[in-house]
Amino acid sequence: MNIGDTYTSGEWLKAADLNGQDYALTIRTVIGEHQFDDGQKQIVIDFHETEKKLGLNWTNANTIAEDLQCGGDDIEQHWPGKKIRVYPTRTQMGKKTVSCIRIRHDWGGNLAPAAPVATQPVAPPVTTQPPTPPFRQDPLTGALNAQPAIGSQKHAPVAEEDIPF
Repeated sequence: MNIGDTYTSGEWLKAADLNGQDYALTIRTVIGEHQFDDGQKQIVIDFHETEKKLGLNWTNANTIAEDLQCGGDDIEQHWPGKKIRVYPTRTQMGKKTVSCIRIRHDWGGNLAPAAPVATQPVAPPVTTQPPTPPFRQDPLTGALNAQPAIGSQKHAPVAEEDIPF
């Protein structure tokens, strides 16, 4: 038995699937509500880039609603086609610290620049790409690794074909 296979397989996206990196994922559909064995309910979304689904807790659902500026209403209409940035982290659950997935708040992937109100010249639009990561040097070969340093808050965009899950 392999621990990695046990905890990263299945239909649900887990923090371990992210390998310590941020990923920009495009919401395909809001599947609806899922009720778990313990009675807990979550909104479930799926993505174009992976077959795995993500159950959204209150925090993640509200982060998406705020970032997409839809107020949480008619999410089945507003969310599909929008990109979100997911990242692994840890959180306190009772007395335990556990791995979890969070949504990078207001990273700018879906926000268009506001239309100018005044007739003054308008500055060029700000790019909506996430910042470039620091690189990590391989201790054995000395080569620079394009994978971001663990714990870094800055990560490079990852091409769809490079998503490991």
